[in-house]
Amino acid sequence: MDLSTLTGESVPVHLQTQQAASSGPIVEAIDIVFSGTNVVGGDGRAVVFATGMHTELGHIASLSQRVGHDESPLEHQVKRVAWLIAAVAVGMGIAFIPLGTALAGLSLHDSVNFAIGLLVANVPEGLLPTITLALALGVRILARSGALVKRISAVETLGSTMVICTDKTGTLTQNRMTDTQMWTPDGVVSPPSDAPPSESVRTAAQAMVDCCTATIDVDESGQVIEFGDPTELALLRAASSFGVPPPHAGESDDGRRSFAFDPALRRMSTIVPTGDAARVNVKGAPEEVLQRCTSIAGRRLSGDDHAALRELIARWAGQGLRLLAVASRSLDGALIQTIDRDDAEQDLTLDGIVAMMDPPRPGVRDAVAVCHRAGIRIMVVTGDHALTARGIAEGVGIGAHRGLEVITGPDLDAMPENQLDEILGHTTELVFARTSPEAKLRITDALRDLGEVVAMTDDGVNDAPALRRSDIGVAMGRNGTDVAREAATMVLTDDNFATIVTAVAAGRRVYDNVRKFIVYIFAHATPEVVPFLMYALFLGTLWEGGWRFGDSVSSGPLHDTWELATTMTFLGIVACQFGTAMASRTQRASLRSIGVTSNRLLLWGFLFEIVFVIVVITVPPLQSLSGTTTPPVHLLIWLLPMPFVVWGADELYRWMRRRRDSPAHSPTPPAEPGH
Repeated sequence: MDLSTLTGESVPVHLQTQQAASSGPIVEAIDIVFSGTNVVGGDGRAVVFATGMHTELGHIASLSQRVGHDESPLEHQVKRVAWLIAAVAVGMGIAFIPLGTALAGLSLHDSVNFAIGLLVANVPEGLLPTITLALALGVRILARSGALVKRISAVETLGSTMVICTDKTGTLTQNRMTDTQMWTPDGVVSPPSDAPPSESVRTAAQAMVDCCTATIDVDESGQVIEFGDPTELALLRAASSFGVPPPHAGESDDGRRSFAFDPALRRMSTIVPTGDAARVNVKGAPEEVLQRCTSIAGRRLSGDDHAALRELIARWAGQGLRLLAVASRSLDGALIQTIDRDDAEQDLTLDGIVAMMDPPRPGVRDAVAVCHRAGIRIMVVTGDHALTARGIAEGVGIGAHRGLEVITGPDLDAMPENQLDEILGHTTELVFARTSPEAKLRITDALRDLGEVVAMTDDGVNDAPALRRSDIGVAMGRNGTDVAREAATMVLTDDNFATIVTAVAAGRRVYDNVRKFIVYIFAHATPEVVPFLMYALFLGTLWEGGWRFGDSVSSGPLHDTWELATTMTFLGIVACQFGTAMASRTQRASLRSIGVTSNRLLLWGFLFEIVFVIVVITVPPLQSLSGTTTPPVHLLIWLLPMPFVVWGADELYRWMRRRRDSPAHSPTPPAEPGH
């Protein structure tokens, strides 16, 4: 059975009836077939004892229903900011009414009008549409990169991601077993090979083909059709590269006899007629096959041979490779139908040891390195074996700089919450192997409780609860299950971990742009409010024009002076906003380092605003509509330094911050005694 949708393990599991009940998780039982999994070989009958929500799929579905999506960090922060803005704006508006009447001598009617204007000046009316447009643009960029986002706020969440919990099978790897190398008495070879295979290589390849139930065919259109166990298919592809063709569907068995794979013996064998004789072919776990071998390359197996082979097996297994040994022997043809299994699988000649793996996806190692440079921790959470998971993780660079620790499912189940929090709080990267759906959910909850923004990537049915609980769940679009895609926030159309990194980078760009605009929005409230207050409370331009307390400015001889004052206030706000926009482009670096003219769209925006302002203050119909007038040149000159004052003040602040944080100005710790 292929149980990858439930366990995440790419290697099929052999199931058979047994009398003694096994202990441990139910998904590890070897006598239970689960709904939602696939048969890849063999046959049998089963008794249905659970349906619907009582199945393992139903149990996982109930876990998914108990968790829901929370607000993204941006949604939460925008709500808080909205309430803060409302409180400040209303508070300033109410406070202005008595100040305006008492200090500036305005009537109650004018004070209320000014209070309303102050409210408007404090409201960041462009905040929500700009955030929405920035996120929508991020969604479009992600879609072009192979990532489909269901919730627009997920783009910002991606940019805030600090931990990526990723599955192994199908995400870091290709979910396709491949032979990486093969040991034979002549040495180690790696398929595919352009060199002509030696006799020992062809012998091992023939044993791999003969001891196999899988088939590889080519249809009329040239499409390759593979059927059978992924491990056997990997052996057939390797044998084909060495010049031994694979078997085809429907080919006659020619009187061959098979002993099926036995999980207790950890091996299988076939007996293939060869004229008047026959050949026994055996494949299985190296330690099981090796103890039944007595010869190698035409000579007896020695103690040194056993030691060298055990060292090779330990080294390859430590790399996370799956190993199979193949062996064979000649047999009298008359014994094909009468010999028993134990006698057939004796006095074997060791032909080869094959190392297989589910290879990493192209580009995953580079993507992991990008995550590390961005300060993102990666954790592998998989149902696969610990050695295999560790080998893949180390092979793609996970743990290369932070160190790597492996925790198995039973160890995690026995671990108290405070110990798990302590482990997750370290900077070490982790591999969680043989994990259950409950364990994945527990890991996600623990990380979020520690304040981490978590992205969970998975493709199986068992991953749905954790996908829903994480800050952003990422499902596979090609090989992922419908349940996982439904529970996730983002779906990868190419099932590639590298696409996740591209999505995080796009999310960070969007987040950075949103942050800059929020800074601009709140910073430009100052150049809007201060000139407004100065005008309302002190009315200094008006005073020069002959205004005194109690005089009306909306009509009469001071009307022209009032229009000039409001026009200059408006122009002062615009000029200061130019400086605020330039200052908001960077948080720490100097503007010169990123280029004053590098943002061409912003410069075009400046040009548009200047043209618009000129039209508003010079075209008579618009002057009448907006209550503006054309100021004299000597007043316009006062506007020129305003953007540079705002911009320069921020440049000075950033320079002082860089100087304070630079290593040269950091305090030197005192030397230890004796140094």
